[in-house]
Order: sequence, then C-alpha cells, then structure tokens
Amino acid sequence: SQRFVIIPTNIVSLVFYIFWLIGFSYRAANDPSSNFFVSLMGFTFGVGLCEEICKALPVIFINSRPNNQSWRGAYLWGLASGAGFGLAEAVLYSGGFYNGISGAGIYFVRNISCVALHALWTGSAAITIHQRQGWFQEDKRWYDWIIRAIAVVAVPMVLHGFYDTLLKKDLNALALAVAVGSFLWLAFQISRLRGADDQTAQANMLREYQRRRKAMPGR
Repeated sequence: SQRFVIIPTNIVSLVFYIFWLIGFSYRAANDPSSNFFVSLMGFTFGVGLCEEICKALPVIFINSRPNNQSWRGAYLWGLASGAGFGLAEAVLYSGGFYNGISGAGIYFVRNISCVALHALWTGSAAITIHQRQGWFQEDKRWYDWIIRAIAVVAVPMVLHGFYDTLLKKDLNALALAVAVGSFLWLAFQISRLRGADDQTAQANMLREYQRRRKAMPGR
C-alpha cells in the first residue's frame, strides 16, 4: 500500500488509508535515519496505537455490555492483558534480536521492565474504559467504536510513543522519566477512584446509621 496515494471516497478506501498510515508509521519508527519528531509520530500512531488498542480489546469486549464489574476488576483485566502481551513481545524480541548477540542485561530489561510497562499502560487504559463503558454499550457504527477506542488509549499511546522514541535515540534517562510518569499517571487514576470509593462508603455508612437510629424504640 505504500506505493499508492489513496484518496478516501468510501468505507473501503478509508480502511485502506488507515492501514496505509499505520504502515507508514511503522516504517518511520523503524528507520534509523528518522529524526526525533518523525520517529515519535511513527512510534505513537503506529506502534503505540496498534499495540495499546490490541491490549485493550479484551477489556473493551467485557465492557461492551452491562456488567457489575468494578473499576478494580477492569484494572486487573488490563494488567493481565498488558503483562501477557509484554511477555510475548519479550520472548519474540529476545529470540529474534538478542539471543547470542547481547548480554544478560537486555533480557532483564525486556522480561521485567517492559512487561511491567505494558501492564501499567493497559491497566490505566482499562480504568478509562470502565469509566467510559457507556461509549461501547451504545448502538453505534463501527467507525465510532474505532474513534472511541483511540480516545480511551490516548494517554498510554502517547507515553508508549515517547518511551520507544527515547530508547531509539539512546536517551535512556528521559525514557526512564517517561516510565516513572506512566506509573504516576496510573497512581493518580487509582487514588482518585479510591477517594470516590471512600466517599461512597462514608455516605452509605451515614445512611445506614440514620436508618438504624430511626428504627430504635422511642425515635
């Protein structure tokens, strides 16, 4: 598809154009001669977009119909999906690029830190999906789902893109800062929801206290 210039005129050509952009993004990300900005666009809208949506699909599927699952349940699904994806990616990269070439340190990075990062990114996306689950329970057209799927993974997608780009450009300290930022973003989401849970629990306790007080003899 990279040999053609596509002018979207219908659904088929629009889908083809989306794949064309994704293919171009992957090439820009993997090209060693790409500058920082081009690499960032490639890693964000190619690698980051595709991988984050892929990992989020199980959580989107679960929340596409009404359920009694709490945000904690969605978060655990996100962690599991992200960790599984990260582990599979680590095995493929280690076998295809590092085995017999690089030292032991690369296996530590791939099998621990990157797996943890994938889990963090998908866990944070899962929380957003749970909060916006109504988006996926409405009877909408398929391209509405695509737009909404991109919206719920937007923050992890950008963090993913920056992390990969900084590693590509050997800016390891800044990549570590992005990893810390990913953790802080997830911590912020969890702390906000736990605060809301605490307020709900306090309100329920107050209502129960008032109910029992009214039921006491002489009241």
